[in-house]
Amino acid sequence: MERPFRNAMVSVGIVSLIAVMDFVIWFVLWAAGGWVMDHLFGWTGTRAMLLWGIIVGAALLVANIAAFWRMRLREERGEMVTRAFFSLFQKDAIERLLKQLSRAPGFSLVHYWIATAALATIALLIAFYVDYGYLLALVFFVLILWMWHSRGRSLRLVASFYHGNNLIAQGRPEDALYIAGTMLRIRPRSVGGQWLRGNALFAMGRYSDAAGAYQKAMRINSETRRYLLPYVALAMHRMGLLDNAVRAYREALDRTPDAPEAVYGLACALAARGDYDDSIKSLRRAVELGYITREILEADSDLDPLRTDPEFQSLVRSMAG
Repeated sequence: MERPFRNAMVSVGIVSLIAVMDFVIWFVLWAAGGWVMDHLFGWTGTRAMLLWGIIVGAALLVANIAAFWRMRLREERGEMVTRAFFSLFQKDAIERLLKQLSRAPGFSLVHYWIATAALATIALLIAFYVDYGYLLALVFFVLILWMWHSRGRSLRLVASFYHGNNLIAQGRPEDALYIAGTMLRIRPRSVGGQWLRGNALFAMGRYSDAAGAYQKAMRINSETRRYLLPYVALAMHRMGLLDNAVRAYREALDRTPDAPEAVYGLACALAARGDYDDSIKSLRRAVELGYITREILEADSDLDPLRTDPEFQSLVRSMAG
């Protein structure tokens, strides 16, 4: 009973919010139209205002119907990211992840309700105490709607990114690629969508396409360059572009000197290129950072060129304890 009741209350709250917003929009348009008719055309009287109110109400009704119809068509075409969720995962797993994400600082319901209350209070004060303030109040109410819409969409996109990477770990990169495509249909400039797409393509052995996806993500948001450069470098390594891979790893380390995955990746690329001394220096640094174990050193095929090197053998022996 608890979940159906909660869902019903959420539905009632959404409908109530839409009704309030419709009324505010209707009132603003009705009042603005009345002012225009009075000051520009000299039309006054109850009939004119009543007719204008009916016209505005009918227009809002048509706009609401069109909006809901458009949402329905999008969902039927599979363009909603939740459609991708439920076709690949158990619904309760999605709800658990969304609940966990909702407590994150950027998505906290408490913060959003506080922001909503503050914006609504400011809007009402402006509407009552400022001449023609209802016009500015409308802007605040639109901002509230946009804020909640953006939160819901961002939550679904973040959840899809995590789920897609879980699929890759389960050996289902094709499904992860589908989710990445869904994310990019919803938000074409989604960094997470391109990142997940790159991860899925890499897992499928399509290294060139993966590098391209990572580079698109970096172009969308240059701040992600420090995180994605090691991914680009690894894809280039797998393509045999060792010089490019080394340059990418070193650029990543210029940005984040102690990034362990970049330190170890650089060691592997240098080993493949024949720079054994520099490779072993990077391996020692990766060991100091606690990123690798003796088992990794003994099992990673990228380090095969170093197997007979005395320095490498000494490093492996030093990790026996």
